[in-house]
Amino acid sequence: MATITANEVDVGIGVCSTWDTAADLTAISGARLIHANQISVTATDEQFQPRSIGWGNQITTVEKTINQTQVTLVCDISYNGSWQIPFVSFLGDATASGVVQTSGQSDYQHTASMQDSSTIYNTISFKTESDTVVELPSVVWTSVTIESPSANVGTVTFQGVASRLEIDENATNSAADLDTLSYPTYHAAVLGGGDCANHYFRIDERSTVSALSSADDLEILNFQINMTRPLQNRFVLRGCDTRYTQAPKQLGLTQGQLVFQLSEINKADFDSIKKWYDATSAMVEIQMVGDQINSGEYETFKFQLPSLLPAATAPDMGVPSNNTLLQPIVTYQMLKPSAASAGMAGILSYIGYTSIDDQDVNYGTNS
Repeated sequence: MATITANEVDVGIGVCSTWDTAADLTAISGARLIHANQISVTATDEQFQPRSIGWGNQITTVEKTINQTQVTLVCDISYNGSWQIPFVSFLGDATASGVVQTSGQSDYQHTASMQDSSTIYNTISFKTESDTVVELPSVVWTSVTIESPSANVGTVTFQGVASRLEIDENATNSAADLDTLSYPTYHAAVLGGGDCANHYFRIDERSTVSALSSADDLEILNFQINMTRPLQNRFVLRGCDTRYTQAPKQLGLTQGQLVFQLSEINKADFDSIKKWYDATSAMVEIQMVGDQINSGEYETFKFQLPSLLPAATAPDMGVPSNNTLLQPIVTYQMLKPSAASAGMAGILSYIGYTSIDDQDVNYGTNS
């Protein structure tokens, strides 16, 4: 087993059209660099040792069998951020084209929602030791965790399965190629920081007939969105090198959770224990807004969760003493709605996503 970890590194990423065929990142307009907090790649070769018959209790040879390669990518939540490429790829939505909002102002809106499965693959390439290239020809993402603490910058963590690992001369993209890729202007998104008049966390019962509004704002300390697709590798006989997996297939239900922490126990604001007891279905909208793009719209990203059910375990509750402040953690399970929730037209899945940035790109394709 070999693990390669790089901290504070620029990672080249783009959508590849075929599993196990790396995209030439310099040839597709949708390729970008991600400012990654960390990327870690683990490649494991399973081995077969021939039977020790008459060889004096010493290993004489080893045969490599299947190879399994996993990757973890961590980056900041940022406006204009290329983290949207793996995020939209995980959702499986290839319709996230940039649509101009204000003529001549380069403000592009992207929308996407979770699909039942994803066949959007990413090519990933990065440098270690200044010029050694590590490349994953194709990656399919199995999980994503978005978390943001109050008045601080959140992170997005992706975990995925790669077709294999290549380095240097065996890689499609060279160190020089990576140097030609661009990355958007870095602008970290701070939950509740700076000019946050348009930042909000809104929640209400799904049975309501009206869209979420400022009346539904809830003060929270932090939030976390977790989604997982259970994928299985496929090592098949296909008339060529069979050590590497074919495109993994999803064999189980996608799981999704929303977790948030309240700043205090206040039944008037949010009676979490009663909502758990009554199994009250909810809908949630989370929005963060940054700077104005030229004279157009403002940098924005918004998550819409149309159908949520309180988790099986009750929230942390209790009676605080005079010098204790209880800050309950509330957990909801994501559900697929049979009909759109109020104000969330067209979102018939766990989550819908909207961003406005200065990137004229489709995050779900190579253009």
